[in-house]
Amino acid sequence: LVVHADRGRPAALAGVYRVAGVGEGAVGIEHRRLAEDDQARRAAPDDAEPDIPELKQREVKFEHSRDFVSILEQLSATLLITTYQAGKLVVAGVHRGELQLSFHNFEQAMGVAVGSQRIAVGAKGTIWVLRSAPDIAAQLEPPGRFDGCYLARTGYATGELHGHEMAWVGDELIVVNTLFSCLCTVSDHYSFLPRWRPPFITALAAEDRCHLNGLALVDGRPRYVTMMAET
Repeated sequence: LVVHADRGRPAALAGVYRVAGVGEGAVGIEHRRLAEDDQARRAAPDDAEPDIPELKQREVKFEHSRDFVSILEQLSATLLITTYQAGKLVVAGVHRGELQLSFHNFEQAMGVAVGSQRIAVGAKGTIWVLRSAPDIAAQLEPPGRFDGCYLARTGYATGELHGHEMAWVGDELIVVNTLFSCLCTVSDHYSFLPRWRPPFITALAAEDRCHLNGLALVDGRPRYVTMMAET
């Protein structure tokens, strides 16, 4: 999936946060823990060294075709790649003729949709919507490296969908809901709203009945889907 940039520089994603829980119980637990932490800080001596958790690093190895960098540079584009098992959104771009990669955590990342000034990322139980923040992109280090910056602004708690693919149709986000064998949209009131299902799917059920997985648009509207089988 290609995100066009002005000058071929990579886009940056920043400030991606995971919501731990929803409801008064989760909020109360979080507030109580913050209060306990504050009391511990007040009780500690002024010269006490703060506990800084050790940052764990993981070695990443990758290979790419010989023309990959030149193709991205010619297209002035950034490529977004999701890895389901590793739970990463990989952002690949080019800066001064060299491939630039960054990795961002989205648990069980799958479908990605790029719209006007926004990106949707499907993850485990949640669809995140990231909004463009060009003013922040200009301030990122090193100066002049990034064309764009996207911040997580909205998260839809969908539950498990196994959303293999997504696409923006105007302001509506169409999701390939693999687990429930349908195309759906997100909702402020429900886990999802079903829009279409294959004629041989007799009911909505979390059974992955045909492994619906791909989506193609024609004239900006859903026209084709892919699936594994009717059973």
